[in-house]
Amino acid sequence: TRKFAELMGGDAGVESSPGQGSIFGFTVRLKTGGSAAQTEAPKVESAEAQLKAKFAGRRVLLAEDEPINREVTSMLLSDALLQVDVAEDGQVATDLAARQHYDLILMDMQMPIMDGIDATRAIRGLPAGDKVPIIAMTANAFAEDKARCLAAGMNDFLSKPVNSATLFDKILHWLAAGT
Repeated sequence: TRKFAELMGGDAGVESSPGQGSIFGFTVRLKTGGSAAQTEAPKVESAEAQLKAKFAGRRVLLAEDEPINREVTSMLLSDALLQVDVAEDGQVATDLAARQHYDLILMDMQMPIMDGIDATRAIRGLPAGDKVPIIAMTANAFAEDKARCLAAGMNDFLSKPVNSATLFDKILHWLAAGT
């Protein structure tokens, strides 16, 4: 360390007290404004911005029985310029998926009438139902819950409460995988 510091116009040292510890330090002289400082890192576009730019108008089915979760998630998806249909239970989600092509389905696990696991199995049995990505959105975040979702045919898993950036990342991943 001392040799590197001296090569850079500085020095290195140590202060040590038995039973108390040691402090190591160094100084160096650096130039400002060199070529490294002039190179800007490329800006990374957020997943939401990428969804708006590349996937605006794609159809998403949101199967969610909780009205507030349904409203908040619908607004997030609409703000990302996605077309959103909502289903308050798994049976309605299955019926909608039978009548309409969706680019992606967000599926709650616990819903009345038909839960997300049974709805996923039913959708997978529809013509072209095996092609649509289905992402579980659930408060059940245990490994066995995730395994049940994947075994039923879901492609991915999100734990509630869902962070919007994570939601957009997952949606972007699966929409991009389908193109």
